[in-house]
Amino acid sequence: MTEQGLFNPAAMSINQILDALDPEVRRDKRAWPSALLQLVAVLSTHNMEVEQLETQKAIEKAQDVIIVIAHHLGGRTMYLPQDDKLISAIHALAIFRAQDYDKHKEMFLNKFGKNEQAWPIFLVELVDVIAKFYEDREDLDQNHAMEKLQAVIMKIAHYYGGRPIYIPRGDKIKMAIRNQAIFKAFNGKNHLELSLKAKITPSRIYDIINRKRTALKALS
Repeated sequence: MTEQGLFNPAAMSINQILDALDPEVRRDKRAWPSALLQLVAVLSTHNMEVEQLETQKAIEKAQDVIIVIAHHLGGRTMYLPQDDKLISAIHALAIFRAQDYDKHKEMFLNKFGKNEQAWPIFLVELVDVIAKFYEDREDLDQNHAMEKLQAVIMKIAHYYGGRPIYIPRGDKIKMAIRNQAIFKAFNGKNHLELSLKAKITPSRIYDIINRKRTALKALS
């Protein structure tokens, strides 16, 4: 991958994004890169088994779904229950989306929980995001989009239900990639060139380099 490519995460796959990150971050199984890879594996398997997609197309579609989720809902810990309550909630949302959605969404939250930290709030947002993905990308009507997203959410809940999972915001991914790209491209003399390319100050370039060197020393 070119040096310019490393500054452009929007054009990268999830595997390319992870390859561009620090080795110490990738190795930390508690960190978000591990969660991204696990989600790709889970949804890719779903796409192959349920939608009968070939491997590469299944992976690409899984990545697209996860990137959309990260763009809209990233930056916080996500949680879904792993019991009949989730099934009941998803079925209720499916019915509400076919009716006066704004009115019934309020009824749904009153029934299942309205606290900002509670899973029903996240579920409503997750349903909205994935439904729009299927409606726009596959030109599906509400009912068919809802059928597909129910299967996806239940697959995620099967593996991750009952425990928190963190997906970063797009800007955090972008910054992590940018900093690693700067460190790889730095040759001791090109701090001005890199600062222009990354649109940050030369002193910030040196700060990034020093932080990376400190992190590498701590690993050795």
